[in-house]
Amino acid sequence: MTTVGSASFWSFLERIARVGVPALIAILMARVLPPDEFAWIAMVMAFLSFFQILVDGGLGQALVQKEKIDEIDISSSFYFTIAVGLIMAAAFFFAAPWIATFYKQPPLEYIGYWLSLNLILKSIGVVPTALLLRRLRFKAILASTSFSVVFSGVIGVSMAYMGFGIWSLVVYTLSASTLYTLAVLFVGHWTPRLEFSLQRVEETIAFSGNLIASSFLGAIEKNIMTLIIGRLFPPALLAFYNFSLMLALLPVTNICSAAERVLFSSLSRVQKDKDALVSLTRKALQMLSLIIFPMMIGLAMTAPILIPILLTEKWESSIPFLQLFCLLGILYPIHVVNLVVLKAQGRADIFFRLAVIRALIEYPILIVCILWGVGAIIWGQVVASVIALFVNSYFTKKMLHYSIWAQFHDIASYAAASIVMAISILCVDLFQISSAHLNLTLKVLIGVLAYTLWCYSLRLTAFLTLRNWALKYAVLALKAAGQNQGKV
Repeated sequence: MTTVGSASFWSFLERIARVGVPALIAILMARVLPPDEFAWIAMVMAFLSFFQILVDGGLGQALVQKEKIDEIDISSSFYFTIAVGLIMAAAFFFAAPWIATFYKQPPLEYIGYWLSLNLILKSIGVVPTALLLRRLRFKAILASTSFSVVFSGVIGVSMAYMGFGIWSLVVYTLSASTLYTLAVLFVGHWTPRLEFSLQRVEETIAFSGNLIASSFLGAIEKNIMTLIIGRLFPPALLAFYNFSLMLALLPVTNICSAAERVLFSSLSRVQKDKDALVSLTRKALQMLSLIIFPMMIGLAMTAPILIPILLTEKWESSIPFLQLFCLLGILYPIHVVNLVVLKAQGRADIFFRLAVIRALIEYPILIVCILWGVGAIIWGQVVASVIALFVNSYFTKKMLHYSIWAQFHDIASYAAASIVMAISILCVDLFQISSAHLNLTLKVLIGVLAYTLWCYSLRLTAFLTLRNWALKYAVLALKAAGQNQGKV
């Protein structure tokens, strides 16, 4: 468990550097820019993502996965990807007026013209990134990403506060792609040769198989709500939807993603030992519940104070959306754990079938909910998630004899502790504190204290495990600090 905990910790830090910084930059810019302008960027980027898939063409992943490649393969793929990037950029440039017409938003035409350059910039970085992945140089990729995000963020935030409006978001997007491409070219120490073989490109594309098709399906799933809400509702509602989704699910998905990698590895090692599988699955579910349940309930309860402080009053309409997304966040770790069990058992066939079943459940519900607005759409997602929970857990019960009801029983104590925390947060309102900052601070402190005391009093397994990890790392840190001080 110590190794698992350590791996989760470092994996979580990696995700924070890659995803957390852009979220922080978005929050800083949202304090200045109106919601409509964030929606405009999201609308254009939804279409741009499909063009980007064609730019990659599966070549990047194919270069990583092919057993043997040489300089002709690499250089040919590099030039071909840039050529496709130029073609796709031209196509997107001419499609910009149509995109503006689709959304009924004239400003999107000029935004689309400029963002078409992003396809060229990203095409240059596809092959260098693939080479870094192939050579397992993950730190180099992380350094390139961090460099591009931080410096482009400084540019974007500065422009936003200087009054450049929507163009600060456009420049932020383009500068991030430019800086990342320059960084991977620099750290990769690779220069393309003046060689090109169309036959090698065709072989590489053939090797990529159905990557393009699967990427398109993923892009549809990721962008479908942006396309629907952007087309049918005012732009501000799309911005409220996207920001609420980010604030609620960004921490959840990062925590679960870090845990998923480690859990998958751990379950794969003991996949023939059913007792060990159930034990690890139960511990992972309880640990994620310990962290995510109070986080989501606390966020939902403090949202009316947090949003005006974090994003200013112009984003207050996103509060009910955020609270609904917190319900989705509570269910998310249960989905993740059940799906990891399938992957660890090597049941990719069931994994694909479940994806189809979930789509068949979710999309009809969403089509009906569209008639009642964006809030109803999110409620539809919550209902679909609950139904999908029973579908996903069916195979866990079949393979491990660990039913959804047994899972609910194992996490009930953590849900109860979160409810106690919620009641303690509600009690703060009895004092009618006028200062929003003081009110929020007290609610957070009292909520954390109540949750910690309740978990400790019940001697909850995951809480005690987490406490022991924290104490161990604290002792090691103190010893290391003492040794360094002694050397000085």
